Amino acid sequence: IGTILVKGHTKAGAMIGGTAMAKRGGSFNPSAKGWEWFVLTASGAIMARGGAEVMAGACNGCHNTAATKDLVFTR
Repeated sequence: IGTILVKGHTKAGAMIGGTAMAKRGGSFNPSAKGWEWFVLTASGAIMARGGAEVMAGACNGCHNTAATKDLVFTR
């Protein structure tokens, strides 16, 4: 709880936006092990945030494929 991961999205070397996830735990977003999702602008402003409803469930759905790693993708 308290971990924050941020991923910048670039195109041709320029920042075009980003995504982030914060581990809240407790009863928050139980279908995604307590993670809160964020969609960010290129300057880092929050465009959307929340649980299962963010991006029509795409964050939960995709990250659940990494369930054995607490929904975190690694390379």
